[in-house]
Amino acid sequence: MELLSGVLTSVAGGVTLLALQWFWKNPMQRFLYRREPNIAHKWRTTFEEEGRQYHEDASISQRGKWVTGQLELRENGDTTIYKFSGTFQHLILTCTYESTDPRDYERGSFTLKYFRGMFRGQHILLSRSSDQPISSEYDWTAVD
Repeated sequence: MELLSGVLTSVAGGVTLLALQWFWKNPMQRFLYRREPNIAHKWRTTFEEEGRQYHEDASISQRGKWVTGQLELRENGDTTIYKFSGTFQHLILTCTYESTDPRDYERGSFTLKYFRGMFRGQHILLSRSSDQPISSEYDWTAVD
C-alpha cells in the first residue's frame, strides 16, 4: 500500500509539473507579451555597405518572444540566403544571422526598434574587403 501511495504521488507531481509548464509556455507568455505586435510576416530591408545600397526580402516566424527567419539578398542574378534567430521583446528585435552557404563565412548581428509598423536600427558584420567590423543603419518595412 505504501508503494502504491508513493507511485501515485510521484505521478500526480509529474502531471502537475507538466500542466504548469504548459500553462507558462502558452497562456502565461501570451499574457505577458500581449502588448508586443505580431511581427511574423514579410519585410523589405534596406542597408548600405561600403557605399552601396542593398535590399533584402525578409520573413519572420514568431513564437512568443522567440523569432527565427530568413533573409534573401538578390544581387547580379545571384541569391544569397541567410538564416537568423533571436528575440523580440519590449519592441526590440535582436538577432544573429549567418549564410546558409557553408563556404560563405559571413555572419553578423542586428538590433532593431519597432516603431509605427517598421523597424529601424543597426547591423554589424565583418567586411569581406577589409576584414574589419562594419556597421550600417538597417531599416525594415512591412510588405503587404
